[in-house]
Amino acid sequence: MADRTWIQATVMDALRALPKMDSLHARISHCRLQVPFHWFSKLQEISIDGINGQYHTGTLENLSKMVSHSPQLHSINIKSGIRYPTPLAKTQSLHQLFQKFSKDAAPLRLRRLVLDTCLLRFDDVTLPHLKYLTSLSLTHIEDTSDPHPTYFYRVNPDSEEIKTEQRRWGSSLQEIWSALIKTDIRLEEITIDVVVPAFVAYLASYSGLRLLSLTGDGSDQKASDDLATQFYAKPLANHVQSLRKLDIAANYEGSWCVDEHNLSLISQCQQ
Repeated sequence: MADRTWIQATVMDALRALPKMDSLHARISHCRLQVPFHWFSKLQEISIDGINGQYHTGTLENLSKMVSHSPQLHSINIKSGIRYPTPLAKTQSLHQLFQKFSKDAAPLRLRRLVLDTCLLRFDDVTLPHLKYLTSLSLTHIEDTSDPHPTYFYRVNPDSEEIKTEQRRWGSSLQEIWSALIKTDIRLEEITIDVVVPAFVAYLASYSGLRLLSLTGDGSDQKASDDLATQFYAKPLANHVQSLRKLDIAANYEGSWCVDEHNLSLISQCQQ
């Protein structure tokens, strides 16, 4: 049950006594006030649960201010709460986090990034902060290429303006992984809930992955099997010497299951 406003205000005032705090985890689902993240400049890790672009606009602004003056920040974990049947906007995007950076400021050296329920685009604004990234988790990322998102037609069936705005700050999952292929970012830990061809191609472009968690696959059985066939070839073979943990929970089991076609390769993975 949510605390009363005066209790939340008291807690936030107490935060002023911790300006040198280097790690913060906040659950803000029922927060009635703007969280003053901008008070901190020494944070190295921040984790936020229950954030929503509709109701936490001021808090998201404070968060972007904090990110812009926290040069030691190396881990960002942002998870949403309930997914409302409305389209996401810039307030819930990676661009929002970096919007306060001046052009001449040194980019962050992020090592870990966890994003849930947001718009995501890798470009010249976001990628400089990810040059040293080794761990990436992407779940419930809004795919702007989806012509029939379930929320969209419950909001406004004819709003091209919303689509345009989303494409400005977001992209398709295919575009996300295609952008990473063109960089020198070589992830060691990956968690995703949708597998697309470009992701499989990204795995095939390097070696050294240590942890891989996949949930979700193709749009139908055939697409799922095709992705699995591709995965159990060069993409997985590239990482058998380094991989320590492999979790696969496919919607369509089929070719993802351990069988004669992949047992030999899987057995080569390190214990």
